[in-house]
Amino acid sequence: MPIQLKPYPTWGYDETKERIEAISKGNVRAFARVGYLLGGRLSELFEITPERVGVEDDFVSVIMRTRKVSGTAFREVINIRTDENNYVNQLLHFKKKKYDNFQEYIGYKRTAIEKHLNNELGTVPHGLRHLRATHMGKQQIPSKIHQSTAPYLKYYFGWTKLETASYYIDNLTVEDIKSHYFKQT
Repeated sequence: MPIQLKPYPTWGYDETKERIEAISKGNVRAFARVGYLLGGRLSELFEITPERVGVEDDFVSVIMRTRKVSGTAFREVINIRTDENNYVNQLLHFKKKKYDNFQEYIGYKRTAIEKHLNNELGTVPHGLRHLRATHMGKQQIPSKIHQSTAPYLKYYFGWTKLETASYYIDNLTVEDIKSHYFKQT
C-alpha cells in the first residue's frame, strides 16, 4: 500500500524546531535536523559524504551534488555559535564517523524515511526543504550568514530559475527580483 502523503507544512521557525526535536526515533530526528538545516532534496542529502562537510573557523559548509543545476551546490550552512548548533553538531557527528554517506549513517532507505517523517511530522522530507526556504526568505533564521536576497536563495537551494525565490520572500514579485538581480550584476 503506498504511503499517504500529506501537504507541505506552513509552520513557523520555532514550531518547526520543536516538531523536529519531538521526533521519537533518533536516526529520523538526525535526518530531519540535517534535512532542514541544508534544505536539500532527499537524493542530495543521502549522497553527502564526510569529505564534503567542511569546518573552517566558526562555519560549517557542505558541498552537495545536485542534478538540477551544474552538478554541485556549495552550502555555507551556519555559524557554529548560533541557536541551530544542535543541527550543525549532527553534521559534525556524521563527519567524524566512518560512514560512506549520509544514508548509511541514518540507516534508513528513502521509503522508510518518507514513512517515518510522514507519520511523525505529517510531511514528506521535501517539506523540510520548503520550510527552510520559507524561513530563510522571511529572514526568520537568526544568523548573519543567511541573506534573504533572491540570488543567494537560488544558489543555496540549487534552483535553476531566479524567479523561484519570489515564492519564499515576502512582498516580492518576480519583477522585483529580476530588477534587484540585474542591478547587482
